[in-house]
Amino acid sequence: MEFEEYKNSLQSRFSKLKKHLLLSNQKTFIQRIDSPLDDKKAWLNSLAQTITSRTLEMFTDEDEMLLYEKFRAMILELDSLTTISKTDIDEKNEDVIGVKIDTFFSTINPKIVRVPKNKGQEIEQLKTAMKKKLGNDRTSNIAAVLNLLKELLQ
Repeated sequence: MEFEEYKNSLQSRFSKLKKHLLLSNQKTFIQRIDSPLDDKKAWLNSLAQTITSRTLEMFTDEDEMLLYEKFRAMILELDSLTTISKTDIDEKNEDVIGVKIDTFFSTINPKIVRVPKNKGQEIEQLKTAMKKKLGNDRTSNIAAVLNLLKELLQ
């Protein structure tokens, strides 16, 4: 794929993203994707610098692997947020959370969960009560919460 094609492809891929709701690092990354730079090296350098805080000229072999991993993670985050952006969100009255759990043993379709902002105190109390019930083993705690979440989502 040529430079203009993949640049246009990324711009198109994230065009429906609700940019004003992004975290600052995500917002900066999208701004760099959308930049009018038509020099391939300068454009790629701006993306790399956003993700790694280093210019391509300063890269080592390890930095290249780090860039690949962080770039992939950023794209996956933005893809998920693009999916959420397609829903109609009442920003004043609700928070919207995308939930996706992958497992080999059961099918759980991705869900969009709408959380009314006026239920914040009730949710915080429930979270506090649940935390008190958890044990000391972090892995067991995560597994228990995920299993409960799976049950609630099915």
